[in-house]
Amino acid sequence: RSLTIPLSTTTQLQPTRASYTHSITMSTEIVINTWKDIQAIKNFKEVAGVILFRKIFDTAPAAQYMFSFGEKFPLGAEEMYADPEFLRHASNVVNAVDRAVSMLGRSVRPLVAILKAMGGRHHGYGVLPAHYPIVGDALIGTLSDALGEKFTDEVKAAWVEIYGVISSAMLEGHDAAEAKVKAEEAKAMGDTKLSGESN
Repeated sequence: RSLTIPLSTTTQLQPTRASYTHSITMSTEIVINTWKDIQAIKNFKEVAGVILFRKIFDTAPAAQYMFSFGEKFPLGAEEMYADPEFLRHASNVVNAVDRAVSMLGRSVRPLVAILKAMGGRHHGYGVLPAHYPIVGDALIGTLSDALGEKFTDEVKAAWVEIYGVISSAMLEGHDAAEAKVKAEEAKAMGDTKLSGESN
């Protein structure tokens, strides 16, 4: 289901189409090291996932209804955050971040290929480019809450840069999926027109 979010709800992490091939060695090292602190938290995927989605829904409450678990509860219902289906999804999202961080290295190309495919799939779920900065801000906020004093300006800048890589790649996948849909629609319209003319 597609969700329209006013642009005024987005903040610093606007979707970027910038190249992700430049050197990100320093940011990569910082992100990998700070993620180890997140992994040290007991049940970190579920804990971080709950914080992340609280922040997403605080910024864009209507996004709750993009998810099957969200449809079971009134908008902003506290009991949703203890729902097993929600907890599985939240944990899976953090697991995706965990996997992405584990793939960071001298070359981001293997990760970029996976992210492009993921962006294409999310296009099918109704995710829009405007959603990416909301998730990015929520991720940064989650890291800030979890890391506390360790979340320095340098750490924040590194995560912002790496999220730029993630969002850039996923948006390429989104654009490719969008172009494919439009091409298929145009072909279908053309086929329909030809069929009508032949009759």
